[in-house]
This record gives sequence, C-alpha cells and structure tokens, in this order.
Amino acid sequence: IGNIPDAVLSCLKKHKDLGIHSEMFSDGVVDLVEEGCVTNTFKKNHPGKITGSFMVGTRKLFDFVDNNPFVGVGGQVDFIRGAAVGRDGKGKPILAMPSTTNKGESKIVPYLKQGGGVVTTRAHVHYLVTEYGIAYLFGKSLRQRAFELIRIAHPNHREELEKEAFTRLKCMPSL
Repeated sequence: IGNIPDAVLSCLKKHKDLGIHSEMFSDGVVDLVEEGCVTNTFKKNHPGKITGSFMVGTRKLFDFVDNNPFVGVGGQVDFIRGAAVGRDGKGKPILAMPSTTNKGESKIVPYLKQGGGVVTTRAHVHYLVTEYGIAYLFGKSLRQRAFELIRIAHPNHREELEKEAFTRLKCMPSL
C-alpha cells in the first residue's frame, strides 16, 4: 500500500504476458494492461483474469474494474502461501515495503512492540524488498535472516539493528 506497488510495477514494463494474482493492486496494473505487458494468458488459475482482494488507487483504477466482481477484506497470508505452492512452481512469495515510516522510523525492527500483530509468519515469507535491496529469507536461520534484513534496512538504522542482533543472537549477523 502506498507508492511501493506502483514503483515495483513500473519496473515490469519491458515484460510480456505477465499474470496478476495479488492481494491488492493499484493503478500500475492498469498501465501494464494498457501497454500489453499483462495478459494473464498463462495463468493456471483463472487464465485471462486479474485476481485480487482489494484495490487502492484513483478513479482510473475503479473505472478499469468497472462492473467486474470485487470483494474482500485482504488476505495477505493466503496470497503468500498461494504464491509458494503455485501449480507451475514459479510463484514467489514477495513482500515489498519502504524501509522507514513517514516519521523516519525503521520498519525493520529487532522485535515487535507490545501488542504488535503478525499477519504472515516468518516461515512463509521468501523475499522482502525495500528500496535498499532484496532479502532472500526462506530456509534461513535467525542469524542469517537478521543479516539479510539489516542489509536492506535504511542505512541510518543498520548500526542499531546490528547492536540489537548482537544482544539477542550473541553474534554479529554480518560476520
């Protein structure tokens, strides 16, 4: 949600015959359809159709959806798990987010705040993407995951994350 989906989608303009099966989609999907990049032709489930739970965008997006059925309140974990077990074996469970909040706080943290909720378990997330790179997390130990996450955190927060990782994991993840 926010600028990340459209930023990622804008990088796909040189691709052809893409299929969209996502929890949410935004205006960037409309652009890809109009440019012929998204055809949904080769999808195993619902070929020729875009599948999603909800949309975030402008009037352009809602006009695009028009009278097509749309319902849902989200379902991140369902889409993450679905991507991992796709029939063609090519699905990739990917989460994308900015590395910081609007207030400059790191979104990559050593622990959850009291009362913080978990939507998708660490066992289900294969890739996490920020503006600083891609962390491949699947099958990694806690130390390896810490290293990968610190590597894609905002540079202003990496030193503090390293210290917390050392305190909690008794090692420097980057070593």
